[in-house]
Amino acid sequence: MELHLKTRSINSKKAYSMVELSIVIVVIGLLAAATMVGRDLLVSAQLKALISEIESHKIAVDNFQTQYENLPGDMPNATSFWTTAQNSGVAVKNGNGDGNIGANKLDYTEPYYAWNHLTLSKFVPGTFSGVSAVRATVGVNIPTSKYMDRIGFGLNYYNSPWGYVNALGHYFVGNFIFIGVTIVATSVNFPGDSAFTPSDAYYIDSKIDDGFPDSGGVMASGVANCVSGSAPNIVYLRTNASTACFFAVTLK
Repeated sequence: MELHLKTRSINSKKAYSMVELSIVIVVIGLLAAATMVGRDLLVSAQLKALISEIESHKIAVDNFQTQYENLPGDMPNATSFWTTAQNSGVAVKNGNGDGNIGANKLDYTEPYYAWNHLTLSKFVPGTFSGVSAVRATVGVNIPTSKYMDRIGFGLNYYNSPWGYVNALGHYFVGNFIFIGVTIVATSVNFPGDSAFTPSDAYYIDSKIDDGFPDSGGVMASGVANCVSGSAPNIVYLRTNASTACFFAVTLK
């Protein structure tokens, strides 16, 4: 009788341990799920904040153009409004007034003057001297996002940013806000290194525009795994979870 009771006691302890183990597994699963949900919510909030920043920069350019009748950076009479003293001892530069913010990705003048004019006019916070440089460096000569680490904004005229044509065979030409990270290995005047996963890029594009990387007012590119297909059927490669995309958002 005594042996029988001991055996029951041991079996009861083993059964109780299995219950404990099951509870621990469930708790770990719930914590992991909560962590993933929390991460997704954080990323979603960051992307929404970034969209607001993009829109605020577009509004700043529009308001500047309304007030001064020229685009920032392209303004041919900037020195009539601001002095070297107002620009921390750095000479304010005039643009050529041709309606474009620079000429191409290797134009190291007006794309930098643009942020200088916007900050001098107080349409954009911060200080950017407008000094020419062979590389757009986020947080140095172009603004950085307040919500997403390393991501910056460039202003530039560009003829067919990615070499794409739309469904009508038209190349993309115009003044754009570029959103990406600093390209360290190449000398260009916009932040054109990949900063977003294709899924995040699709989220931004679908909120601002039409959700397609080669049409409308938002174009996206990056390394080969950002998009797939060929014009006019290019789509975001959302099965790729790596950072692969950056953007150009048209000002008009």
